[in-house]
Amino acid sequence: MSKPNKSMEEIVVNNIILDSDVGEHSIEVQALENVEDSLNCGFEDADCCFDMSEDIYFDKCQDNEEKTIGPVMLRCQARLLKINVILKNVCRGRKIALGVIVCEGKSTKGFKGTEIEIPGRPSSGCTTIKINNFCFVLPEKSICDKRKFEVKVIAHYTDLNPLYNCSC
Repeated sequence: MSKPNKSMEEIVVNNIILDSDVGEHSIEVQALENVEDSLNCGFEDADCCFDMSEDIYFDKCQDNEEKTIGPVMLRCQARLLKINVILKNVCRGRKIALGVIVCEGKSTKGFKGTEIEIPGRPSSGCTTIKINNFCFVLPEKSICDKRKFEVKVIAHYTDLNPLYNCSC
């Protein structure tokens, strides 16, 4: 068995190699923010459907009512992290296993993976491709707190057919 293609087995940490002909120059990260207070969202209070509930009653012939509800404490807060990955110099017509890992310190907070087939006829050269929307929900005690995550990308060919001749 021949030695695997080293360039496709590297682990990339927060550094996606980009090609100018793709027109993309960064991975996308989106976070939901701007909340002042929060409650801990443990199992005992994990009902995230309603932050507050209050009954309102109308008497006979009463056509309006004004009510102030609150203060409402936001529970079950989270941030949304969306990662797009650009793979450079991959062989057309080959299959690639792609994984995205989100870590915080020494703890893994999420992992998603997929197998994709690079468009094109096998042995017809290399291309650059963007794979969109690896989405991660990151639960929070309070989104007012700062957090630092490390994103790792792992990619490798899954088909080892010797008929594929690609020199990228």
